[in-house]
Amino acid sequence: MWKEKNIAKWSEFEQDVAKKLYRNWLFRGHSKIEWKLESSLYRLFNDIQFILPRERKFARDQHEEELIRVFREHAPLYLLSYPKKNEKLEWLSIMQHYGTPTRLLDVTFSPYVAAYFALEEGHEDCCVFAIKHKHFTDIDKEHFEGDEYKKNLFKDQRDDKSFFIPFEPEHKTERLVAQQGAFLISSTNYQTYDEILQNYRGYKNYCKKYILKKEIRYEGLRKLKQMNITSATLFPGIDGFSRSLKFQLLDSIKRVKRLYP
Repeated sequence: MWKEKNIAKWSEFEQDVAKKLYRNWLFRGHSKIEWKLESSLYRLFNDIQFILPRERKFARDQHEEELIRVFREHAPLYLLSYPKKNEKLEWLSIMQHYGTPTRLLDVTFSPYVAAYFALEEGHEDCCVFAIKHKHFTDIDKEHFEGDEYKKNLFKDQRDDKSFFIPFEPEHKTERLVAQQGAFLISSTNYQTYDEILQNYRGYKNYCKKYILKKEIRYEGLRKLKQMNITSATLFPGIDGFSRSLKFQLLDSIKRVKRLYP
């Protein structure tokens, strides 16, 4: 379904994404090109199925509601501030931040941040997805008459009725700001985002998949480091800093030694 473009030189990627106006497009990087656009909750149901002794038909939406309820009830034990009880999207964004499986899909306004997540792991070809989100929300507004579609978001609109919305939470985190992050939110827990996108007319003109060839990994990671896009900056804290040190090995020992008189 994706219009693919093979990128054999880093400059080709820079030239192409420069044509995409900032905040008009959302990006997501995958370290493996075969991975689909699936939420962590969608993947969880599939993963749990393999563990169970027999096949189970999950009540997916009810499970989601219980995850939200349990997280919300325990949040005061760990968080100093949190959203109001009825701010469901805000709760989901916080849950996603701390690793709870949700229907949300992490995306970023920066193609370079997405490229880092694609290049950070592995050594084969990887990819960056690009979605012009306004095209899809404009169609939703036509179909649902204005913003009414948002009220149907958690009513299990699936198959030919499924849709998604882009979302920027009001309650920010350091990581979300550093990553220029946002989310896509689907109207169903029973489909991948790849499947939902195909419900929109002309979707192929507003979805692109950059295949970053393995030969550009070295140059790409070096360029991103020069732009100060590393795990240390994208994941504020000692965990992110420690994670970033592995790419110190890209340079010779002479280059990484501390400068001193």
